[in-house]
Formats: sequence, C-alpha cells, structure tokens
Amino acid sequence: MSIRRVFVVAAFLACVIGPPAAAQVSDTSLTALAGRLLRAEFRGGGWRDTLSWQPTDSASAYFLQRVTFAPSDNVRALGAGRLECPGSTDSTGGLFKQPVGYSVQAFMRRWTGDSVMVALSVSCRFTYHGRANGFVEAASWEIVRTGKVWLVKRLLDRSIT
Repeated sequence: MSIRRVFVVAAFLACVIGPPAAAQVSDTSLTALAGRLLRAEFRGGGWRDTLSWQPTDSASAYFLQRVTFAPSDNVRALGAGRLECPGSTDSTGGLFKQPVGYSVQAFMRRWTGDSVMVALSVSCRFTYHGRANGFVEAASWEIVRTGKVWLVKRLLDRSIT
C-alpha cells in the first residue's frame, strides 16, 4: 500500500472518529510552527522564489489561510487545477513558467492538551525533460507545548516518491 493511500486512510479515519482538524487546533503559535515545517521540510519537488500553494480539502484550506508565506507566494483556491512541481523542466531542460507549486494536505490531531500530531503532504506533477510523473512528499511529527512555546519533539514518519 502506498504512503499516499495510508495517509489518506489515516486522515479519513481520524475525521470520522473525531472533530474536524480546524476544531481541534486553533492555537496560532502551533499553526505558525506547522507553517514553518511546510515551507522548510518539503523540497523534493524543487523550489522557486515564487510558489503557489493549493489545499486538497477544506481542513487544509483552513490551515493554509493561517500560514504566513513569502510575499511572492500565493494560496490558490481549492480545486483550482493540478500544479506543476517547482523543479519541472520541459523537453529542452528549461524550467516551467509560473505558476508552479504544491497541493497541500494538512492534518493535525491533538493527542493530549500539550501534544499534537501534525501530518503534512505536498504533491504536484513533476516533469523532467518533458516526461511527467506524479510526486508526493509527506511527513508527520509529534509537536509538544513547553510553557507557551510549541516545539517539534520527534519525526514520526517521512516519505517521498
């Protein structure tokens, strides 16, 4: 079973069993930390000065609306079309024109009052010298609150296609 399928099944079960992610995590400092993880940890599909970020579902849209991105980045509407990866190249090896970026799936689940599991994944269509393939990179972390500050305690899982 692919990691993407496992991620989707886990997210579905968590949504069925508990309240939606938006209701579970409303702490702005936690969202800020998760946003920094999103921008710093996912580079496998390439990186550009200007990126588009597109939510895959309503919980991810809620999360992306609260993340601070670079002024040149933008958040696209849910269902705005598939994005090309930032590192994609045409048949001559030239970089694809903007917009490029990632579809984002974000999931947060409170374990205790001071412990949260954050799972993020990015996907796009990666094209290398004109040959297209799907791309997914995913990771999850345990994040804990120490006083008023949220910190990454440990990496739980990481995968890349």
